[in-house]
Amino acid sequence: MAHPRKVVTNGSQGGTIYPVEVLLNAYTSLEKRKALISALKEMGVKSAKQLSTTFPALQEIGVDIALDRRLKPWILEVNTSPDPCPFTKLKDKSMIKRIVKYANAYGRTYNLKCMKSKQGVV
Repeated sequence: MAHPRKVVTNGSQGGTIYPVEVLLNAYTSLEKRKALISALKEMGVKSAKQLSTTFPALQEIGVDIALDRRLKPWILEVNTSPDPCPFTKLKDKSMIKRIVKYANAYGRTYNLKCMKSKQGVV
């Protein structure tokens, strides 16, 4: 979530890290939330597949997605060297564990001493 005086969500710019379910909770029903999260995951997978046709050596991506007021997702950018640090701020550590596991499988390691981002209170 962006700092109240900024539009960017980066932790280094004052953004706060929340699970997507928490952010969507106020705007959707459980059923709609599950469907939206599934669609967001699908956007990520489709982005990776498309990029891999041109860049077959690409190992990982990070997809920055914004939702408009109607909850329509928009891809802002695709990062070919995403920063995993924000995921260390989530209470549920399953995502950062998965990121590290996949990275280790192709020889990448991360410095996960992440000081810029802050964890949101849930």
